[in-house]
Amino acid sequence: MTTVVDLTSGLPITREFLLAERPSDPEFREGCSVWISDDRGAIGLPRVSVEAVANSWDRREVQVNIAFPSGRVIQVREPCEGVTPIDSDGVARVFKAGGLEFRCDAPFAEWTVTFVGRGLDTTALAQAADDVT
Repeated sequence: MTTVVDLTSGLPITREFLLAERPSDPEFREGCSVWISDDRGAIGLPRVSVEAVANSWDRREVQVNIAFPSGRVIQVREPCEGVTPIDSDGVARVFKAGGLEFRCDAPFAEWTVTFVGRGLDTTALAQAADDVT
């Protein structure tokens, strides 16, 4: 038996897309984030995100965290230049800054997250001690 779940909660498909331009409210925030872990505990991505605030719209915060059971952590946390969210078909379905990109492939069904870049190789203990440089 197949169960169908309506992930839209009644929202229109367009609600899944991103803002096409800078909001007028300088405090308005747009962001995409995921938290991922595997069932075996071999790897975790406790936060992967791109965030933008209207008053600095083209300068976005990128965060990528990859955690391993050994305590090793790969971390990226930096401001990066953002790019237009408008895809080749004219729809605002891409949120990207630096090497991190979120793409809405199918509203309320599928997103693709990609990262190309380098991160700081550190540990959870160093992060907890605020000794990450």
